[in-house]
Amino acid sequence: MSLGAMFLGAILLLSLTSISANAEANLASPQAATNGAQRIIVVLVEFSDLRHVAGNQVIRDRLKELDDYYREASYGQAWVVYEMTDRWYQTATPVSQLDIQKWDYDGQDMQKFRREAVSSADKDVNYQNYDYVFVLAAGRVWPNAGASFSVSTNDGLSRLNIAVVNEQSEGGTCAHELGHMIPSYFAPWRYRGLPDLYSYEAAERGEPSSIFVGPWDIMDTNRPARHFSSFSKIMLGWITYELAKPTATEVLLFVIEPITKESGTRAVKILTKSQTYYLVETRRKIGFDRSLPDEGVIISYVDETKRSGYGIVRVADKNPLTKTLNDAAFHVGDKFEDPDNSIYIVIAMTDGSSFTVAISSSGILSLKDTDGDGLFDYIEEKLGTNPKNPDTDSDGLSDGDEVSKYKTNPLKADTDGDGLSDGEEVKKYGTNPLEPDTDGDGLSDGKEVNIGSNPLKTDTDGDGLTDGEEVNKYRTNPLKADTDGDGLTDKEELLKGTNPLKADTDDDFWNDRIDPAPTNPLLPNILLIAAIAIIILAIVMLRRRRSSQATLPVSASYQPTAPGIETVSVKYCHECGHEMMLEASYCPKCGTRQDSYSE
Repeated sequence: MSLGAMFLGAILLLSLTSISANAEANLASPQAATNGAQRIIVVLVEFSDLRHVAGNQVIRDRLKELDDYYREASYGQAWVVYEMTDRWYQTATPVSQLDIQKWDYDGQDMQKFRREAVSSADKDVNYQNYDYVFVLAAGRVWPNAGASFSVSTNDGLSRLNIAVVNEQSEGGTCAHELGHMIPSYFAPWRYRGLPDLYSYEAAERGEPSSIFVGPWDIMDTNRPARHFSSFSKIMLGWITYELAKPTATEVLLFVIEPITKESGTRAVKILTKSQTYYLVETRRKIGFDRSLPDEGVIISYVDETKRSGYGIVRVADKNPLTKTLNDAAFHVGDKFEDPDNSIYIVIAMTDGSSFTVAISSSGILSLKDTDGDGLFDYIEEKLGTNPKNPDTDSDGLSDGDEVSKYKTNPLKADTDGDGLSDGEEVKKYGTNPLEPDTDGDGLSDGKEVNIGSNPLKTDTDGDGLTDGEEVNKYRTNPLKADTDGDGLTDKEELLKGTNPLKADTDDDFWNDRIDPAPTNPLLPNILLIAAIAIIILAIVMLRRRRSSQATLPVSASYQPTAPGIETVSVKYCHECGHEMMLEASYCPKCGTRQDSYSE
């Protein structure tokens, strides 16, 4: 639960009498009367004297809208699965002989048309496979619906749920007619379907008939399609309500979410008698409600003793002097009063989505906001905030914004206890004042601001480790991707098994980045030592080889090849191998002293 909701709940507990005795929560998930797939067969029908003009794709688009509507309106609890006949069937009776093209159509003629339409496709359609039959007629046959209509089919059925629409009917009209046949908790109709919420009497007189509910329920105005009201959704089991029991000694507050929202309080019920009550709901221009003429709080009076089309639901008109209910929505500061039933409602505040309404059985005298913080003084008194100080906890946010907009505690400067004031979080750092660790990295927002890391980014330095891991687990620097400056990021070091806090993990005088074995102090040094030893050994062996060659007798005699040439004796330097005369004591080339050898 949000803190804002908790504070509003606290108001109730601080009332003169206990809230538990005066407001009943009825918010458990309801058992939807209408749920799952609603199977429809669409039978295309024309007349001998009136052919269709609409293309099949246009019709499919409208049926797709029908499915989209029920999925949204039911919060995904119900949807439409349809099939459509692949050809247009023709009825036996021409449309010119039937009075079925205006609101006050002839009942007998409409029944005849329904039966002929079903019969025309009977040989091709197994009606047992469907929950509903939609007869889509050429021309402008007046749309209508009847649950459990008496008919005989080839597959042995004697009752069908039949709706009649025409080729010009939009998705909203189809949704309205289906609404008359789906299962419900509406007892007067034996738990099948919803009643018409427009005025039959006005329609009979040819006058505008949307005088009871208007655009606030598709069971009244259905073009364009808009959501069912809270009354209809309660009857279909799609939402529940909170029951308010106001007294003269207290003010009850309720935060009411838009009717389009999937959770939360979406309706408050205030009983007047056993079968009469008020329903309070919030409407916003969201989804299929986007075409609403206005937004705000809708207050409806329900009398379940009335018949369909005779004002079962009547929307309270905030502006009764206008001709329509388009401006019926109540806004912040508006009051609704029913002295006869001792019901007084004030629209206290809004957060841009939900509305907070104050309900009492005595007049709510003051809507004064002394400090201009967006909270009425009487609400501040119950919250414990100072009605003369717009920012009671001095956190930089007004009390009204804390309660209505941010859901923070107007009595606590740092709602989430992260070391930053609520105002700093909202206005300066962009962090969440209800979450101590906005980015979920393991460091509180306050600590991140203190050490310089980014409270909106889990890995400030982009090294692959969260700021929390760096500070709390590895002790690395969350502002520096390579804490020890060895050329490897902190995450890379952990993956290699090296120490991100030490440039030379194994103390072998090799930087971790270039060390082929950064965790083994023997490598690569031992390999280098071995290589050097091998080189030295090779040099020594080479020198010895040369030395051994130089210590052998190295004289030589050349025999003359011609008469008169003497034999010449020579030797070789034992150091450089240079040829020299046999009697030379020093090498003429390198100067090395030569040992004497006998011939």
